[in-house]
Amino acid sequence: MRPLSISEIACITGRDRHAVTKRISDAGIKMLRREGNAKVYNSEDVLNALYRSTIGNGEILDLDLNAESARFKKAQADKMEMEIAEKELRLVDADVVADELGKMISECRSKILNLPKRLALAIAPDRAIAAEAEAKILVYEALEELARDSE
Repeated sequence: MRPLSISEIACITGRDRHAVTKRISDAGIKMLRREGNAKVYNSEDVLNALYRSTIGNGEILDLDLNAESARFKKAQADKMEMEIAEKELRLVDADVVADELGKMISECRSKILNLPKRLALAIAPDRAIAAEAEAKILVYEALEELARDSE
C-alpha cells in the first residue's frame, strides 16, 4: 500500500485527524518520513490499527471484512425473505390482524345480542316479551363469562 499522511488517512476514513493520530501513537506505528510538514505512514499499518478493535478485557479483536460482509449479506437475504413472505401473504402485520380480529369479535357480539329477540319470536310468539327477557339474561351471562375468561 502507498504511504499516506495523517490528513489523507483522516479524509479517506472519515475520522478526525486527532483520532487518527492517537490511534497511530497507541499502536506504536513509526513514521516513514516527512513530506514538508506532513508525517507519512505506511497506510496498511495505519488502517489495520484504525480498524482493529479491543473487547472489554483488552484482547485485540481483528475485524474480518469477509466475515462482516457475509454477515451483512445474510441479514439482507433474511430481510428480503421476510418481504417476499409478506407479499405472498405468508406473513401479515400484527396490527392488521388485531384490527380484523376486533371487527370479527364486534360483529359476533352484535349477532349474539340480537339472538334473544329473534329466538323469542320464533319459539314463543305468544309470550315473546318474557321469552326475550329470559334469553337476554342468559346471553349477557355468557358474554360476561367470556369477557372474564379472556382477562
